Amino acid sequence: MVKGSSGNIQSYFKRQRTKTPPEDPPATQPLPLLLEWEQQQENQDEEPQINNSVPLPVLFLGKEFLERDPALRPQIWQYPPNQRDNVRRAYLSLGPMQPKLKQYRASGKKGHQRRFQYKWFDSFPSWLEYSEDSHRAYCLLCLVSSRNILAKGGSDVFTVHGFDNWKKVNDEKYCALLGHEGSTPCSPHNNAVIERQALLNQAGHLENVVAAKDDEKVERNRLRLKASVAVVRWLTFQSCAFRGHNEKAESKNKRNFLELLGLLAEFNPDLAKVILGNSPYNSKYTSPDIQKEILSIYASKVRRHIREDLGDSKFSILVDETCDVAKREQMALVFRFVDKAGFSQERFFDLIHVANTKSMTLKDKLCSALSLNGFDI
Repeated sequence: MVKGSSGNIQSYFKRQRTKTPPEDPPATQPLPLLLEWEQQQENQDEEPQINNSVPLPVLFLGKEFLERDPALRPQIWQYPPNQRDNVRRAYLSLGPMQPKLKQYRASGKKGHQRRFQYKWFDSFPSWLEYSEDSHRAYCLLCLVSSRNILAKGGSDVFTVHGFDNWKKVNDEKYCALLGHEGSTPCSPHNNAVIERQALLNQAGHLENVVAAKDDEKVERNRLRLKASVAVVRWLTFQSCAFRGHNEKAESKNKRNFLELLGLLAEFNPDLAKVILGNSPYNSKYTSPDIQKEILSIYASKVRRHIREDLGDSKFSILVDETCDVAKREQMALVFRFVDKAGFSQERFFDLIHVANTKSMTLKDKLCSALSLNGFDI
């Protein structure tokens, strides 16, 4: 504060009111204006009310529960998004509502009233509808294609409000119903016609096309795998070698497995389309790993069959040591038993790789192979 000055802080700063008190009504105002002023003051004190004009969602319970009257039925966008296409197809399958009445209600100015004519259904059979509740005309196709809650001006006449200006129907080229259809291929009504065709053509939908392609791909893969399984089975039963030292595409002799596949393809055009050079790079089913996997499945089935033949009868084990071409130690396991018919049988059961021929190593491998196949050791 400057020296020598006097006064308090309110002399320098003026306090601002947060809420201006209401002005007193002029005493000279007439009674109607005074009542209006009091009503305005009461409305200012009341809390604003939210006017929610958007209706609640509607659930689709089935075609038989749909509202048929165009003026009473809910709009498509009122249904849950995952049900809207089903509702559209249901309305299209039911067709437009075209009641035949003895006399339609007249509308218009007095002395110039006109009525809906039943013969108009013959001119517009696929989309024109009539409501017995509102006595107005509607368009089924535009209802099916409607998506927006807030439609553009005039675009909701044949879907929400209805049309009843019958004077403009028979006005030749200015006919309101012809104007609704539009003269261009891209008019809203013609776009709705195209959408109807797409909805009814479920076989052409993307998910069905993709599913059909997936099914075709699965069938091709199965046929390709069946050919490889058949070749493995034949070579195994004939005790033939599978592979050779040169299996490249330019080789004149790709050895048994690939050559037998090529032979099958020569006599089966469907098979020739899916194997060898016509198969995808990542699913040829001809690699050594695939051959070994198929062979191991056959070996498991043979061992399971031997185990079923042996059952709970007593058996003896023949174990012998043998080496493969790579000089790796192997243990051959053979069962000797009496089958259900009373005949003595010997069955080669497994060939087990071992690190060495010590007794403890052989015992561990033997116990592991027996327990793995359900034998009581």
